[in-house]
Amino acid sequence: MNPQRKFGAIICDIGNVLLKVSFAKTDEVMAKLTGLELDVLIKTLFTSPEAREMWRKSQVGETNLEEFCDEVLILLDISKKEIPHKKLKQSLTSSGRKNPEIWELLEVFVEVNPNIVRAIISNNTPLYKESGQRLMPKLYTFFSPENIIMSHEVGMMKPDPAIFTFTSQKIGVAIANSILIDDNTENVERFREMGGVAIQYDCSKNSIMFLWKELHKLGLM
Repeated sequence: MNPQRKFGAIICDIGNVLLKVSFAKTDEVMAKLTGLELDVLIKTLFTSPEAREMWRKSQVGETNLEEFCDEVLILLDISKKEIPHKKLKQSLTSSGRKNPEIWELLEVFVEVNPNIVRAIISNNTPLYKESGQRLMPKLYTFFSPENIIMSHEVGMMKPDPAIFTFTSQKIGVAIANSILIDDNTENVERFREMGGVAIQYDCSKNSIMFLWKELHKLGLM
């Protein structure tokens, strides 16, 4: 427990926290769709400098969804006639899976801590917003829309301190009185450097009991 600190907010990531994400699944689906070898597909669409810049622009809102799809097809050297945007979007969003255990935990958390503000910060693109809402039917039960911070809507990404400061000001709770739950080491370390408490949790690696125990140590469960 941490009796010295009074918490006013809990901030969650989406990918591999609120949702299970398997990028390997997306790789397989896209390789099948395009007819490319898996290693070629991964390099072309995800790891090359051009691909990284394409994803960055989408994540900070410099390109809209249709522009992003056009850039994907250009990188793949494929025309819209061969792969329409609708089919491309479906294939690129095939990685998400429901994570019911986290919502069961949140239900108890809210009962125990009804006055703690709940927020989300996600490095996200417009591509995943619609599919994420479909896979998280309880999203707006636990999170107010105004407290859901998507990088492509605010032009900032984790681990940039600016997005943590922006979120703190928006929800009205100091970073020092906030808890971040995130799967990314760099995000967790940056939040701690700013004076907040962070739990590194990845639902693809950690059991939900791990998160229960970490919150219990903080006196919140």
